[in-house]
Amino acid sequence: MRTVLVLVSTLTLAVAAFVLWPRNPPVRSDECGAVDARPSTTGVAAAGQVTVCLLNRERTQRGLAPFKQNGLLSAASLEHSQDMVRRNYFEHTAPDGRDVRARLRAVGYSRGVSASTGENIAYGFAAQSTPAAIVKLWMHSPSHRADILRPAFREIGIGIATGAPELPPAKQSDSATYTTDFGGAVDPSLQNG
Repeated sequence: MRTVLVLVSTLTLAVAAFVLWPRNPPVRSDECGAVDARPSTTGVAAAGQVTVCLLNRERTQRGLAPFKQNGLLSAASLEHSQDMVRRNYFEHTAPDGRDVRARLRAVGYSRGVSASTGENIAYGFAAQSTPAAIVKLWMHSPSHRADILRPAFREIGIGIATGAPELPPAKQSDSATYTTDFGGAVDPSLQNG
């Protein structure tokens, strides 16, 4: 009888632990905000602010000036993220041939013609869609890291869309597509100047 009671108690504790165990890990927050929160939970605007804060942290830790947010760059970034989700592609150049410079000119960003511009894109599902996960991904990619740390880039726009290209419909509601567009002074090290 005692063995059955111990077995039932152990089974009860195991079921209770399973039911009470959090399905989503706790969200880590710091001075940038909820860095591990999914845009599907916090909203894309909040996730965008956290992302810019994390990018600025990467810059300032290396002695670079933080990015200043620019509404025109953000408009171009958001349009590109939404377009990639809507038309199911993941490229810097849209299927109609528009690249970052064309998109920046279209929204009226005058520096898009005469100065350096750049763009980082990424998408993620579930825990890989958080601002911390996306910034980590970019910082571990040499070309994306170079854009983030390029001294000539002084302004940033961010656009996050719910959903992601290349993912099945069942994963769309818990995924996010990020675009950051950069602008700044002429940088002779860039071929497109």
